[in-house]
Amino acid sequence: MSAKLSVVNKKVVLNNSVKVQYIPAAIHGCGKANMSTHFDPYTEELEDILSNSLRGYPMKGEKMNLDSRFIGICTRNSMRISDENESKALKAFGSFNSLIYWNYDAIPSKSDPFKQALQMPDILDNVLDITASDIKEEIKKHS
Repeated sequence: MSAKLSVVNKKVVLNNSVKVQYIPAAIHGCGKANMSTHFDPYTEELEDILSNSLRGYPMKGEKMNLDSRFIGICTRNSMRISDENESKALKAFGSFNSLIYWNYDAIPSKSDPFKQALQMPDILDNVLDITASDIKEEIKKHS
């Protein structure tokens, strides 16, 4: 399924800072979550590690900043899709440059797939700096 993103007013999107929390749970809903009332007051912080619980399960988290070259964009479906071959229409409504990343009962680490995905821009920068002549020279060295 493809997706089309519409940004009606870029300034509104960029100036509407949204608090984002990545929670390792499937939540079947499409409305706002009242995190500030039902979740945030119970968050404790000790030495940069956050603690809370969700549905009775303990969670550990940390605040993460996005790479300064990027801005996160929050979107919502702007229309219901009846056919899976239709393009999904997304409407941008806010942005973020940091988020809180949560794990169930484990301190977030570099081996978490989510954190590894956020390292991809740095990996791609290094890979894309390699030229064909660099590869040919390496092959000659090891032949």
